[in-house]
Amino acid sequence: MLLGDSVVYGIEDLRLFGMSNWIAIGQNSQTTQCLLSEIDWFLEIGFSQIVLYIGGNDADRGIASQVICENVSDIIKKVQNSGLKVGLSEIHGALSTHRSRALVKEINSCYAELASEFDIPLFTSPKELTFFDLETAKELSWDGEHLNNRGNQIWVTHLKDQVNVKFPE
Repeated sequence: MLLGDSVVYGIEDLRLFGMSNWIAIGQNSQTTQCLLSEIDWFLEIGFSQIVLYIGGNDADRGIASQVICENVSDIIKKVQNSGLKVGLSEIHGALSTHRSRALVKEINSCYAELASEFDIPLFTSPKELTFFDLETAKELSWDGEHLNNRGNQIWVTHLKDQVNVKFPE
């Protein structure tokens, strides 16, 4: 299961990208605090592996990276305590008008530390999904943050390649 915010919601169906055993569950405006309060429900769906893509909305709201990382740490603990495998995805560098590049860097650095601490896979974000201006972002995104079909294709292909190595069947 790919679980996260509106970027995940925009994918709609991972089968379109060759991930037939996976589902994408995303919620618009989802934050790490919201997901922490809801994670128990997702653990009961019946998937054995979860990749988390969360933190972008926190970044958009200017929430401190320490708070984001504490919430994600607690989410990881809950998933691991349930016996499921969990991985953590970096968030992508949306346009700076939507989120601070410095904060995204702090969050992704923290995610790398959490992955090491909990001995879980870290899924990197494709470099193509770091946007610097709306004109070039339009090729992969409709607003500089949320991905269009081409952006989703790049992201999910990148993710799928990593899943096959980090969560072998």
